[in-house]
Amino acid sequence: MQVESINRAIRLSWALPSDPDFDHIEVQRSSSSSDAPLITVYSGSASSFTDRSVNGGTSYRYVIVTVDRVGNRSAGITVAATARLFMLLSPRDGATLKKPPRLVWRSWPSATYYNLQLFRGSQKIFSAWPIRPGLRIKKTWIFGGKRYTLSRGTYRWYVWPGLGPRSATDYGPLLGNSSFTVKR
Repeated sequence: MQVESINRAIRLSWALPSDPDFDHIEVQRSSSSSDAPLITVYSGSASSFTDRSVNGGTSYRYVIVTVDRVGNRSAGITVAATARLFMLLSPRDGATLKKPPRLVWRSWPSATYYNLQLFRGSQKIFSAWPIRPGLRIKKTWIFGGKRYTLSRGTYRWYVWPGLGPRSATDYGPLLGNSSFTVKR
């Protein structure tokens, strides 16, 4: 059994039983409280399920049950998972855009500025140090002495909180990374 907190979701995966009378899997979820009611969020024969109806920062309890062809149910396996509170808000990860985006993230309590980096493939093409948790990317800019244009393609952006004066180059943990695709 594997549990992974991914972008705005929790992914559960398991090995299917080899019993010849196996029929399906049921995944039930509740809040992390042991007395909270379970609701069925998946029923089927796949070896994984991605729960996209979760809230960031919230803990959940899952029970994965196997059911045979006559309806007998296993005792089930219980796992706990906490959905990550995603810090990068806009554009949503994987968004397709037609114009330059305004990149927005959650504020970090002790940040005095942020380091925002934009990559196309493995090449860093933009870096900025805004004092607020957001920045609009322009259609063209100069970085490292070279002129860049936001053209068709996929971009990935990263944000770190800066702590203290910028000259101290003291950064907190990576707030996250996200991608967007420009199509024109």
